[in-house]
Amino acid sequence: MRDLAGPLPERVRDAWEAYEARNSPEAVLVKECDLLDTCLQALRYERGDRYDPERGDPDAFREYDDLDEFFATSEPRLRTDAGEELFASIRERYRAARDR
Repeated sequence: MRDLAGPLPERVRDAWEAYEARNSPEAVLVKECDLLDTCLQALRYERGDRYDPERGDPDAFREYDDLDEFFATSEPRLRTDAGEELFASIRERYRAARDR
């Protein structure tokens, strides 16, 4: 964080560290919402046909099919049942849009 924004006020740095460490229920909620948001973005991109692997760097997503990387990186970081359930629902909708 310091590399991006330079020195931060202590209260901001403490809030960031609590968010990353998920040391409070609020931090857990915010982190899971952040992870789920990336998956929702992938769903939106897929529904809007905004990802076309033939336009752009063909190696950019060589390890993943389409936008699956959003899901591959988010799933193992979820810690709550609610987050996992929402993730599964979003992933199902994403796959339906991807495979249409």
